[in-house]
Amino acid sequence: MAVMLGLTGCQAQPAPTASPELEVYRVGVTPAFARQVEAWAGDFQAERAEASIWIEELPVEAGLEALEDGSLELLITARPPSEEMFAAALAEEPLAVVLGPGTTRRDFDLDTLREIFSGAAQNWSTLGGQDLVIQPVIPLRGDEIREVFASEVMKGLAFSSHSLLAPTPEAALELLGEAHGAIGLVPYNQVPPGAAVARLRVPGSAPIGPEDPSYPLRLTLLAIGPSPPSGLLYDWLAWIQATQSD
Repeated sequence: MAVMLGLTGCQAQPAPTASPELEVYRVGVTPAFARQVEAWAGDFQAERAEASIWIEELPVEAGLEALEDGSLELLITARPPSEEMFAAALAEEPLAVVLGPGTTRRDFDLDTLREIFSGAAQNWSTLGGQDLVIQPVIPLRGDEIREVFASEVMKGLAFSSHSLLAPTPEAALELLGEAHGAIGLVPYNQVPPGAAVARLRVPGSAPIGPEDPSYPLRLTLLAIGPSPPSGLLYDWLAWIQATQSD
């Protein structure tokens, strides 16, 4: 099985000795989490003068290839690694269901989301809304957001052939801001203030939003690599885990 490590409780390893030329650590991140990981790297480097972490945004398959050929030390993604790889859980990220203009319904259960994204429901009027065509917005095939949503919600059903495809969360938000009747999937940390975000119904609870700990759609953000990191990269992962547990 993949090695899953919690680093926060471990004693931090000594930082590498500073030198005139800092060693650059190359870390890949998938588009869904690039903004968050770049912020983590920037904040850590502000605290550690010897830190030089270079972040590259790339699709998950390209990131896995870069790990294999040695051009990246780590990849940060929500896709679980193969059994022989190192993995450390860094954070839980809610997956927000964002609504476009004209979409007046705000509360959903997972069965209704399955109807919407499979195309079984094609007009908001059939779900208690106004007479407006439903326009799903989904990530590209192979994206970890799409994979998690397919596993947790779609239950083997295909996505609607009428879905609009968004290669990044930024592209999804642009489509959601323009397409009337749209509904799409975006990591909660990238949802701008004022956006219409759905609440989800779970058994025994009133509808809850992504900020609620019981919210059912969540991604586990992982740092994966061919082997456990050491030195500064180890310290950075432990720092992330500590800041996320506060």
